[in-house]
Amino acid sequence: MIRLMTISSLLINLIILSVTIIRAFHLKTILAEVNPIYKGQTEIPLFTPYSNAIFFNLFTFISLLLICLFISSLMAYKDKSTPAAD
Repeated sequence: MIRLMTISSLLINLIILSVTIIRAFHLKTILAEVNPIYKGQTEIPLFTPYSNAIFFNLFTFISLLLICLFISSLMAYKDKSTPAAD
């Protein structure tokens, strides 16, 4: 059960992270096309007021919870696998 929680939290977290990064780079391309200030996509920072909807939403909150679940399940797996010294 602990292995399942660890693997599933890691996989779901990777999916959320990849979708977030894809959306962020898509926003960079849109900003490069629309805004004449930027000469290319490399000049546009990822953390701007325009990207708040991408980085601060329900999915990033779930990702944070899954990171906590992943760390706690690794610690529980480590405690379970080490024999008790009596």
